[in-house]
Amino acid sequence: MTLSQLSPAIGLQLYTLRELMQQDLPGTLAAVAAMGYKNVEFAGYFKHPPAHISKLLDQQGLSAPSAHVAPHRLLHRPELALDEAAEAGHKYLVLAWWEETLRTENGYYQLADLLNDVGQLAQTRGLKLAYHNHDFEFSALSNFTPYDFLLAQTNPDYVCYELDLYWAVHAGRNPMDLFVEHPGRFALLHAKDMDSSGGETDIGNGQIDFAKLLGHLPLDAVQYLFVERDEPEAALASAALGLSRLNEILNP
Repeated sequence: MTLSQLSPAIGLQLYTLRELMQQDLPGTLAAVAAMGYKNVEFAGYFKHPPAHISKLLDQQGLSAPSAHVAPHRLLHRPELALDEAAEAGHKYLVLAWWEETLRTENGYYQLADLLNDVGQLAQTRGLKLAYHNHDFEFSALSNFTPYDFLLAQTNPDYVCYELDLYWAVHAGRNPMDLFVEHPGRFALLHAKDMDSSGGETDIGNGQIDFAKLLGHLPLDAVQYLFVERDEPEAALASAALGLSRLNEILNP
C-alpha cells in the first residue's frame, strides 16, 4: 500500500491565524478555503455561536472535524463544551493544554481521570475526546513520564491523541516509537518544523524530515494532519506553504 493510500486528510489549525480570526473570522475562513484547504481545526470561536460557525464553514466548503478546548471548560462545564462542539459539527474535541500548577503526579492522575470521564460523555454525543501534547508531558517526574502515563491510564474506547510531531521531536522522543508502542491511539497529528535552535519554522524549512517521518509512520489510524505554526512571521504565507509541502509529500 502506498503512502498516498494511507494519507490522512490535511487541514489547518486556525491558531496559526488567530490574529486574523479575531479581526475577521468569515474573511479568514474564505482565505483558507482559497488556499485549497478543505479541513480546519478551531482554537476558539471568537464570540461566534457554534451554529454560526457551522454555517460559515458550509459557505466556504470547509469542514472542521476538530476543535481545541481549554482545561477549565472540561473541568467545570464539560457538557456545554461537548454540546457546542457537536453543534459546530466537530468530530473531535481536543484538550490542548494542562496548567503548569497541575503538572504534578497528582495533577496527572486528575488529568487521566478527567480524560476518561469526559471521553465517556463525548461518546454519548457522537464525539471523540483527544489530548494534544507539548514538550512538558515528556519531562519525567519522580515515578513516571506524564505522556506515557496518560497513554497507559486512559481508555482507548474514550480517549485518543493528537500527536504534535514538532513538540515530540523537540522533547527528544521519536514519533515512530510512540506509534509502535501505542498502535491506533493517534487519530490526529500536528505538523510544524524545527529550526537549528529548536524553535519553530515552516514545514520544509527545518530539521524534521517529514517525507521520511510520514513515510515510515503507520498512518492507517490517523484521520487528520493539521498544519500549525504558533508564532508565524507571515501567517497566511505560512499556512499556504504548509499545505503545499504536505501535499508534495502525501499526494505526489
